[in-house]
Amino acid sequence: MHHHNFFISCRTAPDAANPYIKPSVPTIHELVSKRQEKAAKLYDYAYEYWELTDPTLRLATDKPVLITITQKDVKEEHERLVREAAALVTATAETTSSYRHVQNWVDRTVDNTLRELAMQTMIQSGGYTIQAFVRFLQQRLEPSKTALASQIRQEYRAVMDQARNTNEGLRSSGSTVAK
Repeated sequence: MHHHNFFISCRTAPDAANPYIKPSVPTIHELVSKRQEKAAKLYDYAYEYWELTDPTLRLATDKPVLITITQKDVKEEHERLVREAAALVTATAETTSSYRHVQNWVDRTVDNTLRELAMQTMIQSGGYTIQAFVRFLQQRLEPSKTALASQIRQEYRAVMDQARNTNEGLRSSGSTVAK
């Protein structure tokens, strides 16, 4: 019987059937359009307010002007969005690679019968993720704290018995053991 240790933190890993998310970066023209729409709304509000003011006050204030947004106005924002998207793609690729490594490890080390049981269980409960699969294995295979303590106690006793037997064997043969 093979015992496997699981060093994967499946309690903190995010559940995601497909961890790869391709970020959407608006084109520079789309950013210009968005900003121009906002500018138009602000202009409409300002113009409406200006028209509602007392005519004598209107003479003392400038009529609102619709500003025109250019590519130069949104260049920095667009560059920032492109950098953020590139960073997200890199992080996602690293996460995907980690998931792939875990899946390969599971495929190499987990018995087919146990793997099929886990797959059936997960499909019935909503779907497969590598995190759910590892949690399933952990729940079924991880020894309880009392079982682990019992195993450690047995191993300790075995080592102590072996040491005692070695000391007794040395005493009976006349050898001395340094303390």
